[in-house]
Amino acid sequence: MIKTKKLKILTTVLLSLAVLICSIPMLLSVGVGASTVAAPISQSDVTVTIDNVSPTKNVTLRVDSTDGYYIISNADELDAFAVLVRTRSEVYAKLTANITYNSGDLSTLSGATSGYRSWMPAGAKAYYEGGVYKRESNPFTGIFDGQNFKISGIYYSQGATSELDSYGGLFAVIRGGTVRNVTVEKSYFAAVSHVGSIAGLAESGAVIENCHNVGSTVRGKSRIGGIVGDSGSITVRSCSNSGKVEVFYVNNGAKPTNNAAGGITSSISAGTIDGCFNSGKIISPDSPNVGGITGQSIDSSTVQNCLSTGYVDGRNTSNVGGLIGYTNNLRAYNNVCLGDVIGYQTVGHVWGGVGSLTEYSNNYHCHKVTVTRENAQIIWDEDIVTAVESDAVESGKLAYDLGGAWGQSIGNDSHPIPGAPKVYYGYTSCADDAEPMYTNDPAASTEKPSHDMEAATCLSPATCKNGCGHTEGEADPDGHLIEVWDFYSDEEHCGQCTLCSDYIYENHAGGNDSCMPECESCGNAYFNNDGKHNTMSEWTPYSNDSTL
Repeated sequence: MIKTKKLKILTTVLLSLAVLICSIPMLLSVGVGASTVAAPISQSDVTVTIDNVSPTKNVTLRVDSTDGYYIISNADELDAFAVLVRTRSEVYAKLTANITYNSGDLSTLSGATSGYRSWMPAGAKAYYEGGVYKRESNPFTGIFDGQNFKISGIYYSQGATSELDSYGGLFAVIRGGTVRNVTVEKSYFAAVSHVGSIAGLAESGAVIENCHNVGSTVRGKSRIGGIVGDSGSITVRSCSNSGKVEVFYVNNGAKPTNNAAGGITSSISAGTIDGCFNSGKIISPDSPNVGGITGQSIDSSTVQNCLSTGYVDGRNTSNVGGLIGYTNNLRAYNNVCLGDVIGYQTVGHVWGGVGSLTEYSNNYHCHKVTVTRENAQIIWDEDIVTAVESDAVESGKLAYDLGGAWGQSIGNDSHPIPGAPKVYYGYTSCADDAEPMYTNDPAASTEKPSHDMEAATCLSPATCKNGCGHTEGEADPDGHLIEVWDFYSDEEHCGQCTLCSDYIYENHAGGNDSCMPECESCGNAYFNNDGKHNTMSEWTPYSNDSTL
């Protein structure tokens, strides 16, 4: 084996650098400030008065000339946007920075608290008229793109003084509009009904996509959800909730009635929830229709590729499920429930109360279900959903079996997650003791790979190039890896072994075991190239000069 020591021109490196330099302008042009779709209507800079601060102040919303969207980069501009939606439904706006509305973690609050900047949902207005408290909500029909920025510290509390539907959230009502790519974190939302971190109510073809509630608390008497309070004929896609959703008493302390509560939405009618994940606690001990994803799914709604690991507590009530509290004409596919469930009656692993099931398949659970009613220890969906062992959940087997939108980062995730890295099953090594395994390596094969053997060397037997540790035979005494000296051509194999450091002399014309050309006259080695012995008293270093 020969390794030639030669100076090489790094052509490929220079070419790579040239490509990179030429690409820099293109890379810089794709920034988080560029919206994905240009605004379909013309918008111009507008100045509005924000009235939830004292004193009130005028704030100008400016339009980004590249895409026509209003720019929202701070709390004042967020308030201005919310005020603008009161009178203009079709607005196109985007976040261009993370916004801290209030400092600190507001999720630990448990009631009305002074000292915080109070949020009024986009499109909503509350006022007194003739001593009577009134609320109005103008629906949002445009596009709001959070561009993966976060809003933290929202404080919204409207629950203690009125029985009016409050429509609380980042938005009051979304009707046919789109809200995407935004995270609300460490916030507090509390009202009588229709409360969610993103919207109080979404309907009429609205799309809520890639929106996340991270650790925010959502509280209300009725119709509360981690993302959307209540919904009808909408699509909720790739959203997640890790905040607490809690039903609580208001005003006279009467128990909430006709409620629904869920990790994503309280209820969905003729809509779709796809690829959503809840890890937050859903607490509704005395009010029915409680689920890890939605409290109710009715009118042929579809719930698919959803996961809940959050605890669902409806211990004194009915229609309690790991994912869905109550369902009528449900379509449920490829869902997983891993969070424990407690309920009084009509309790289920995946869904609790059932009007009718239209279609369902591949719905799995691995958790504990507790039914508190002593004479009704029935889990309603016991025979139509599939139990799996914890090993299958942790190893990646369940994610592999689910396929499609499901994945799991093997070694990092303890369970499947919608949208996580895809899981494969097969051999990833040709090692003698290799077994098929669940992995994120797309090269995994159903058949064990063959060894790719490298020839034996002077120090080691033949070894598999794949690094599996497999060897064959013994070391070859003549298997030197020779580094050829500079003054020989590639065809001449003279030099020093890089493995054992022995000097190797072969395929040369020199004499006296010196690896040098032989003198025509005396047979001794020489350094010059004219075939004659050097007449100088000392050896002259090798040179291309034939006159030496």
